[in-house]
Amino acid sequence: METLLLFIIIIIAISYFEHMGDRPSKPTPKRRPRDSFRLKAEPQNVNLSEVLMTAREKRKYLNSSEWADKRVLVIARDKVCQCCGSVHANEVHHISYLSLGKEPLSDLVLVCRKCHQEIHDKYGYDRLGYFPLD
Repeated sequence: METLLLFIIIIIAISYFEHMGDRPSKPTPKRRPRDSFRLKAEPQNVNLSEVLMTAREKRKYLNSSEWADKRVLVIARDKVCQCCGSVHANEVHHISYLSLGKEPLSDLVLVCRKCHQEIHDKYGYDRLGYFPLD
């Protein structure tokens, strides 16, 4: 019985993958040049008490409709992961947290989960940090 079930699953899988080749492929959208994601200059003379949000304020902002609207705009603009080109990108990355809450769209980029994790594994999560796409 188990052998028969395994055989049926294998046949279905083979059939599925054979038909995947019949689908027309979508052209891969072009990624923006990486230099366009770099901040023009590191922020200087910043009053951190005016800029930084508390963890609670950050959570509230990231659940707000204002953030949801910006997120939709970034997804529509970038379409693919700006690091690897994956069409499965669904996370919006802040290049810098210094403008969190008032960030311009140029400070936001679309990335896939894997690349987003790699960026923060490399640079950490320091709210004073700078998180470029290298």
